[in-house]
Amino acid sequence: LIIGFILFFFLLLFLFFFLPIPAFAEEVSVSTTIDYKLPYPGILPGHPLFALKEARETFMNWFIASPMDKTAYDLEQAEKYVQASYLLFTQDKEKTDRVTVSLFKAESYLGNTLKHARDTKQQGGDAHEYLERCLRLLNKQQEFLETMESETLGEEQSFFTARRDQVQLLQKEGEEIRQLQ
Repeated sequence: LIIGFILFFFLLLFLFFFLPIPAFAEEVSVSTTIDYKLPYPGILPGHPLFALKEARETFMNWFIASPMDKTAYDLEQAEKYVQASYLLFTQDKEKTDRVTVSLFKAESYLGNTLKHARDTKQQGGDAHEYLERCLRLLNKQQEFLETMESETLGEEQSFFTARRDQVQLLQKEGEEIRQLQ
């Protein structure tokens, strides 16, 4: 009886590991989403400690001297604020004041990133990697803004449309910097 159980057990193991498992083709849909992984933003606007986070960011920014390092820092901050704006929007579509703060901060950091990338290129440095990341981030922000615009009405929708227009201007500026020698 025990030998029968042992044989049965090994037969099951054999079947489990060595018999082919049928696989079926999956239907793949082509999506137009931008594949750009954004970092977790940490403390979001509206949190009681958010003012400390902003003070820390400002303090750290004072001690960055080279345009290349400023480009990297500002791009990282822009990524966090783009993600924060989208997270805040998806959490509560009624409270767009915090989304507004995040969007303006993101645009400010993106503008600074482009300015520092231009300075780096003019000084003979290579800002190509940061510039490409910035342009991909701007595309991702456009995607988020289109979603926000489609899910709101009235003044809020107009606000998101205006933000999309601003991002398009930043994209044009980025393309101009890309063309610099």
